[in-house]
Amino acid sequence: MSSSDVDLLEAVFLEMEATIAAVRSDQLHSPTPCTDYDVAELVNHLIGWARSFAAKFTGASSTEDPNDYRTDENPAGVFHEAAEVIVGAYRSAAEPTEQLPPGFMVMEFLTHGWDLAAATGRTGNYSDNAAELGLKTAREMLKPENRGSAFLPPVEVASTDAAVDRLVAFMGRNPDWHPTA
Repeated sequence: MSSSDVDLLEAVFLEMEATIAAVRSDQLHSPTPCTDYDVAELVNHLIGWARSFAAKFTGASSTEDPNDYRTDENPAGVFHEAAEVIVGAYRSAAEPTEQLPPGFMVMEFLTHGWDLAAATGRTGNYSDNAAELGLKTAREMLKPENRGSAFLPPVEVASTDAAVDRLVAFMGRNPDWHPTA
């Protein structure tokens, strides 16, 4: 694994943390481009899974189902703590990280970070390099038979569109989605 991939993941996590911190209480039940979740459910999903990966990467035993996680009063802080553990595990080459490339995390968290940003009227500030890594990983890992409802069939976009738009389109989102769409 490349340290630059971990740098990209860290940047995605920082943007995700800022997006979570900016969520207003009146937005919690707003729809998101990921039809499985409203804003509150998506925040819970992101934090629950970040905590789960952090526990796995540190060898901590956890019986908590990441899908059952419900945020507390400081969701951005809880996400930050989990993200720091994940990035630290990758930087120290902890054994469990060998089974999950940072590109998978970039794919997952950038896509859902874009979902959350779009749903709350923010512009996600993700680098082209991070989006390209996420897209490369998605193309390698996400086969049609395991797309499910979270990752719908790809949406057509031009090959010249921004890397983030190409990633979210591959993940089944309309890059032009807006909360009123």
